[in-house]
Amino acid sequence: MKWLNRLFNRKTPTPVPAEKLKISPEKAELLLQIIQDPQADMLSCDQVYELLDQYAERVNRGEDVVDLLPLVHSHLHVCPECQEEYEALTAMIKARIE
Repeated sequence: MKWLNRLFNRKTPTPVPAEKLKISPEKAELLLQIIQDPQADMLSCDQVYELLDQYAERVNRGEDVVDLLPLVHSHLHVCPECQEEYEALTAMIKARIE
């Protein structure tokens, strides 16, 4: 974060409250982690796409996907494109069951 402070010529960071960003505190924390280390424990969209069917099926069965597939779960919270794919997949799963 020092580089951000230098970029904006600030001596101390001025945090913006999560409620002003209109995102949950969990998403704000995840975004901060990504900014600090963008390569840490992240999957690419292609990697998530390969696991998305397993993730959706596990969610449908009521399994704890946060513990089972945490990197997919994290990616879905920050990537609107993958989230859209996930929502379409879950809609098809629900339609298949009904």
